[in-house]
Amino acid sequence: MRDLLLNTLNRDVDIVCNRDSVFLAKKWADKMRGAFFVMDEERKTCRVLVPQGNNKLVFDFALLRGDSIDADLALRDFTVNAIAVDLEEPGVLIDPCGGQADLQLRLLRPCSPKSIQDDPVRILRAARYSAAYTLNVAPETEEQINQQIHLLDQVSGERKRDELFKILGLSQTVGALLLLKKWHVFEVLKADPEAVTSLSLVERVNTLITEKFSLLSANEKGNSLNDLQQNIQKYFEQLTEKNTSDRTTQQLLLLACLLWNQGTATTEQNLKDLLLSREELERLRKVIFKRDLLANVDLSSAESQRRTVYVYFREMGSAGLDLAAIHLGEAWLAAKKEEQLQESDHIISGIALLLV
Repeated sequence: MRDLLLNTLNRDVDIVCNRDSVFLAKKWADKMRGAFFVMDEERKTCRVLVPQGNNKLVFDFALLRGDSIDADLALRDFTVNAIAVDLEEPGVLIDPCGGQADLQLRLLRPCSPKSIQDDPVRILRAARYSAAYTLNVAPETEEQINQQIHLLDQVSGERKRDELFKILGLSQTVGALLLLKKWHVFEVLKADPEAVTSLSLVERVNTLITEKFSLLSANEKGNSLNDLQQNIQKYFEQLTEKNTSDRTTQQLLLLACLLWNQGTATTEQNLKDLLLSREELERLRKVIFKRDLLANVDLSSAESQRRTVYVYFREMGSAGLDLAAIHLGEAWLAAKKEEQLQESDHIISGIALLLV
């Protein structure tokens, strides 16, 4: 209902049932030719995935909590997420917590004084919702977060990982990460608070992604421009493709940026704590721990270029493009810091050759 009221595209629908949630979910999956999953056997929570073009519609079915829909909604995380309609009376909003008014005020407010204590992963969700929907975090929300931040350590690694990757999938990723920094979340996640919260690299690489390397295209001159643009486009198509863990290369790239300035031991522990797949760990370790390989690429002549670029990609595979993107972001930041943007043209053009 939140997205409907904001006139925002939404592919996730939550359905609360007073009985037979599993049976209804199975019937819906059959009707829509979707995939059916039981997510929580004890609470009878199910998910139905329905293909829609290149995307999927997600329908979550759950049993009613409490003795009424009002009681159920009061147990939700934030008021903007505690709005419902009765399918028999779809024109009437059920809004016991005042979520519609908070949406109009652009305010992220908890449903109850124990909202964060009941589920500390809501701290990460608060940052995500605030950034994604341009909501101001209410003082009572921040008060709960500050009081209960230590409980985040009790949340399973899988749930923290999933919420972090949802943040890394936002167009406003840095806004959410800044809130996590403000609330000292990185310390609880055992990351280096000084290194990991230097977010300028994340912001720059994310900008390069969203603008499809417009800076690189503007600085790279010559006959290879069309080829360069085509290869950049292919790379960005790869960035948005989801792997078997339902995560994208773009999210992994931004995670590498987030961990970029940490020590090796801290980064390795962070990667293990995130419970990533073997393929994801291999890609991230290449990007982060083999960063010096790019400095050895000799672009002084066509012959040396071909030889060293071949050796580079033989070692790095497709992760070599991720490393090039990070170095491009670093080159831009360094040039900006010294107010010598023109002097970085040769660095940008050199990295561009790796994409051709």
